[in-house]
Amino acid sequence: MRLLNSIFFYTIIIPISYLPYRVLYGLSDALYIFMYRVFGYRKKVVIQNITNSFPNKSKQEHKQIVSGFYRHFCDLLLEGLKAFTMSEAEVRQRAKPSTLSILIDFMKKDKM
Repeated sequence: MRLLNSIFFYTIIIPISYLPYRVLYGLSDALYIFMYRVFGYRKKVVIQNITNSFPNKSKQEHKQIVSGFYRHFCDLLLEGLKAFTMSEAEVRQRAKPSTLSILIDFMKKDKM
């Protein structure tokens, strides 16, 4: 099993992580088509969650949110793979929390 993990990691994950962002996002779009349109990975669960979360929105709006979720999910998957070969400085530059002040306020109020 360890051998299979190593083979998978070094033949698939690492080469993908060296791809430029332009190619990576093209690959993400292809992955979106397979996950959302072809295979429907956990599609019923996602649709149910969106419907429960936004009961006042129309079916068309639900479809747009679900589609956006799958696009974002595929982007995150491949961006995560990219992190394997990024320098620490590049990771720190790209992974800046945008709402850090909100988290600090919660920590001060001891709500976390």
